[in-house]
Amino acid sequence: MMRDQDGYARISSHKSNAVTPKRQRGVDRVEKILTAAAEIFAESGYEATTMSAIAVRSSTAVGSLYRFFPDKKALAIEVLERFAVAQRERLDALCTRDDTRDPAGLADALLADAFQPDRLRQAASMLIDIRDDASSYRAAFQAEFCAHLAPLLCRVASLDRETARYRAVMVLHLMKLAHPFSQRTDGQRVSEELRRALRRVIAP
Repeated sequence: MMRDQDGYARISSHKSNAVTPKRQRGVDRVEKILTAAAEIFAESGYEATTMSAIAVRSSTAVGSLYRFFPDKKALAIEVLERFAVAQRERLDALCTRDDTRDPAGLADALLADAFQPDRLRQAASMLIDIRDDASSYRAAFQAEFCAHLAPLLCRVASLDRETARYRAVMVLHLMKLAHPFSQRTDGQRVSEELRRALRRVIAP
């Protein structure tokens, strides 16, 4: 596991044996394959998902699919990496939004993102366990989330760096409750309670 200059764990690259396309046509094809794979993994789980189903969903010949991804695990690892990149981009985007310049606005934005239906997030949450280094990868992913969030907490809530690090961990665990609670019949009430809890954690 790699760490940055502040001691945060960083997700290290995992070789999936996937082939990186060099032409735009291949890039577009891989994008369709990864989108289809995330959808089917989220719907059916890793074990029940087949390469044939992914080929059909992405309108890709089976031979072409295997040319880019030699097996299902390689494809699943790429879906995980795609989610990690998307998560970084979402957190970075929060730093430039006008509605996240105060604690209440940041809490609302984080919760809105957590409640947003996201097949890629759903797929990633179940695919981590297929990795040989699942435990360390999960820890590194969570630490990287906190590393991106902590500076934002410093800015919007005027926190020192150490306090922001601990608050980021608390925010992470509160946000993990969002999706399962959103499935409840009283999901709206739960959403409001989570919103209040996030606001208190960010700026008590």
